[in-house]
Amino acid sequence: MDLSLAGKAAIIGGASQGIGFAIARVLAAEGARVAMVARRREPLDAAVGKIEGEACAIYADIRKADDCARIVASAVDRFGRVDIKITVNTICPGRIATGRLDKGFGAGDGKPQIDELALTEMAKTIPIGRLGTPQEIAGPVALLASPWGAYITGSTFHVDGGRHAALA
Repeated sequence: MDLSLAGKAAIIGGASQGIGFAIARVLAAEGARVAMVARRREPLDAAVGKIEGEACAIYADIRKADDCARIVASAVDRFGRVDIKITVNTICPGRIATGRLDKGFGAGDGKPQIDELALTEMAKTIPIGRLGTPQEIAGPVALLASPWGAYITGSTFHVDGGRHAALA
């Protein structure tokens, strides 16, 4: 499906890995120009190098107001504008198979902490029976960023394999 994102410019936070990287990759594949933001230079540079399309790295911490202003200014300097903003809809990811999942359940030392048995048990709590992938979050984000999602506003999307509905 052509999402009509060619030539549009987007800012993607947390773009060096996981969900942020998947979003940058999907938007770029649809022809968007992506300003990828993360704090750590080396992982962000590696991620930008994997993007097929126009991408740039902005090293910043989105928790800092000054950095946020610099991010927008840098993206506008690079692309002339920022077109893609998804601020009135919310994506609520469920259990997604990323490095952050390991960190959330691990000792914080960067070593894998979740074994296959624990992942299997975790997947049993999800009605669809498995963890999600970063790409499964990026798809709905791309839709919302496109003209196809223009009439969707003020909505919350639980992209969680049915877990939210099962808990309701």
